[in-house]
Amino acid sequence: MTDTSHAAREARDVVSAAGRSLTEIASAVQSMGSRVQEISALTDKQARGAEGLVKAVEEIARIAESNAAGTQEASAATQEQTASMQEMYSSAAQLARTSDTLKELVSIFKM
Repeated sequence: MTDTSHAAREARDVVSAAGRSLTEIASAVQSMGSRVQEISALTDKQARGAEGLVKAVEEIARIAESNAAGTQEASAATQEQTASMQEMYSSAAQLARTSDTLKELVSIFKM
């Protein structure tokens, strides 16, 4: 009977150890599940942040294109103004020559 009692105690100890091991495994699995949920939540947050960043970069690109178009328009307007000023200079020079010619012609009639 002592062998049986001894065997029963050993079996009980093995079962207790197995129970403790299963409890530790269950706790580890639960902890791992919590960590997986945290990682998933952080991954979702990171994805939303990346989407926001992409939208911001797209907006910057749109603004840069708009600025480039505005710069081109300003450059074209400046070129037009330069051409107009050159025409005005040419006209003023022609007017000055005409005025000089007129003065010469009028001087003939002076006594």
